[in-house]
Amino acid sequence: MRQFLPEPVALQALADLLACLSQQPLDGQPKFLYGSAGGAYPMQTYVYVKPGRVEGLAGGAYYHDPAAHRLVALGQGRELSADAYDYFVNRPVFEAAAFALFLVADLAAIEPLYGDKSLDFCHIEAGAMAQLLTIAAAEQRLGLCGIGSLETDRLEALFELGASHRPVYSMVGGLRRAHVHGAHPVAPLQQSAAPAAVEMEEIEI
Repeated sequence: MRQFLPEPVALQALADLLACLSQQPLDGQPKFLYGSAGGAYPMQTYVYVKPGRVEGLAGGAYYHDPAAHRLVALGQGRELSADAYDYFVNRPVFEAAAFALFLVADLAAIEPLYGDKSLDFCHIEAGAMAQLLTIAAAEQRLGLCGIGSLETDRLEALFELGASHRPVYSMVGGLRRAHVHGAHPVAPLQQSAAPAAVEMEEIEI
């Protein structure tokens, strides 16, 4: 999704989008909808909201607290310049978007377990989070676009990142255009009988 409507996003829609990353109780224990290596859950979610683009929410930088499912404001009047994005490809997408999401690894939470392999596991976790966000966005009439390149040094002051933080993945989002609201029809799964001569080998796993 690389095109968004200019109308502001409802605050409830953004809240419901981020809900897929929040802790949820299961049998009295806090759980997530995605897994994490060693149960470390080092990935953090930050949100940049453009002024006037989310109803009832001031523009600026926020941290999503997954335990309380709330947005924690970081400073006042902070802005993310479009210059952080590639001029020809990603900047126009960011300029049309209402908000941006940033998945950031806190290596201090996972390096004691996995050492120099920690960032690899963070990438896997970020992928699972991005998939959940993509599915949830469609349910809220929102569109998301993954961003492949970004000047991440601009995020340090914006989100008060420390030495152990590493930005892993980013997405920008907004209201979907009307012509993409409907889902494309899915072709039925074709079924055919296996050739009689095929021999199957059992493998113990």
